[in-house]
Amino acid sequence: MIDKRIRRLFLHGEEGAFVSDRNILAFLFSPKALAVEKRAPDSWTDVSVSSIPTTKATFVSPQASVEDVGSMPEPGHDVFLLSDGASLVSRWDLVMKPWRNGKLSLAS
Repeated sequence: MIDKRIRRLFLHGEEGAFVSDRNILAFLFSPKALAVEKRAPDSWTDVSVSSIPTTKATFVSPQASVEDVGSMPEPGHDVFLLSDGASLVSRWDLVMKPWRNGKLSLAS
């Protein structure tokens, strides 16, 4: 995934489920994986994709407003997959990206 700059792998048979580069990094630096790295460094990355926890995206219409999508998050489901089946939107996209680009003001 790193060599090809792929950010996520969608899983067949599990609608909206994917493994992201962040899932892989979190797994590799988990206590369980680091214990393997200490015991047998050469096998630290010998892991099947099925061993890595997945993220589940909620499907939304690409016509949904930011307010609509922003009110949808449920615990553990804060990533959204647009109906084109390839575009992901996260809380980061909804809040932090616009804020960092100076395009979001927080009213009090």
